[in-house]
Amino acid sequence: MEARTQKTKGVGPLAALSRFFFEWKNGRIVILSLYFKNYLHKYEDTALGKIWVIVTPIVPVVLYNFLQLAGLFGDPQGGIPRSVFLTYGLTLYYSFSEALVTTTGIITNNRSVIISSGTSKMLLSLSEILGTMTNFVVRSLLFWIIVKSMGVEIGVRGLSILFWAAMMMSLGWVVGLMLSLFAVIYKDITNFVQIISFYLLFASGVFRQIEAEGKVWDLLRASPLYQIIGRTRDYVFGGVDAIAPFATTSCVVIFFLFIFSITIFYRGERYVDKIL
Repeated sequence: MEARTQKTKGVGPLAALSRFFFEWKNGRIVILSLYFKNYLHKYEDTALGKIWVIVTPIVPVVLYNFLQLAGLFGDPQGGIPRSVFLTYGLTLYYSFSEALVTTTGIITNNRSVIISSGTSKMLLSLSEILGTMTNFVVRSLLFWIIVKSMGVEIGVRGLSILFWAAMMMSLGWVVGLMLSLFAVIYKDITNFVQIISFYLLFASGVFRQIEAEGKVWDLLRASPLYQIIGRTRDYVFGGVDAIAPFATTSCVVIFFLFIFSITIFYRGERYVDKIL
């Protein structure tokens, strides 16, 4: 036990990376099993069954589209049709927020499973990300339907939404992974993250660009969410062409956050196990 504690104490970035890929490589079947159980089979006892897998992700998108059409959020900029502008932003934003919320609560929500079966916390988080990816696929299909119905031509640039969504999911996952450790001690964190993720939607440029002046607005415009959603939307719809420097910088930052996150996570596991 003492040797294991010392080993966990000494987990560095390289050791954390090695452990992560070892768990991922040898636990792929477990990840898929948890995904089918907790996501695809979640609604099998309901009347609509797996139809809920399609309905649940698009309900908020459809609702916000109705509110946008009613003029509640004002007109978007850039000459992009309201529904296309909004749906693109929502598709990316929910990729981040769902990854953040589900990963933050991964330990507290699966406490009994972790204790009884010893299931890896990391594998649990990866199975939840598969659910987030499925929700993204459903929403992106709705996005393409709306784009085509509005007669908007985005060509091959539209396919880059897959890459931008992966960035948003990764960002939500790495932040949630660190917060999941603190959520075991301070259980209010999970609820706090859910509240923040809801209201952050209105400050992320999903509905319209922020034009107000002031330090608070400058801070919101500088946030990663606002930057990714705004810059990639301009790129996809032809507003800008030079996206490579921004994409490269974002990927590098997220990669280092990933290494930092899994290092902190593996180091903190032994403290979490004592509390559980």
